[in-house]
Amino acid sequence: MVAGVKKRAASEEEEKFLEAYRPGAFPRPSVTVDLVVFTVIDKLLHVLLVRRNEHPFKGRWALPGGFVRVSDDRKEQGEDLDAAAHRELLEETGLSHTATASIFLEQVKAFGKPGRDPRMRVISVAYYALVRPTLVPMIKAGGDVSHAKWVDTNEIAATELAFDHDEVIEAALGRMRADLDRT
Repeated sequence: MVAGVKKRAASEEEEKFLEAYRPGAFPRPSVTVDLVVFTVIDKLLHVLLVRRNEHPFKGRWALPGGFVRVSDDRKEQGEDLDAAAHRELLEETGLSHTATASIFLEQVKAFGKPGRDPRMRVISVAYYALVRPTLVPMIKAGGDVSHAKWVDTNEIAATELAFDHDEVIEAALGRMRADLDRT
């Protein structure tokens, strides 16, 4: 009985604390997801790049991705990271829900170096995706990008990418190779 009363008192105390808590009193970074989408074309590994239609880096090639949807409502705080990755995959490839549901998607790591995005502090969670070659012809630019293209991973170094996307691709390649060795 005493334990139940203490638990209820602690719960009420926590509820009062949360009601008074002001998240805006603390600096908050934005969070994005970046997608390193791989496929095989003519027996070579390729990665999907999209041309940015907006600043910063307008006109440069980048990985598909975007901001995780968040809310200031403490109970409905926004979307899950995996949900954001699936949404961005759908939006920026033009693939259907059915097609994207069959795509392997794995979280790689987080990137949070200050200055990686010139607009503000942005932490990005990178994912890699494996797309069946039969889906390649169906992929088209969508969302806030103007073009999409597949680039041989051996030619990525010659492409000037936005943000730190060259580092993101290297990390995804390393993770995918490790996953292939393990499984």
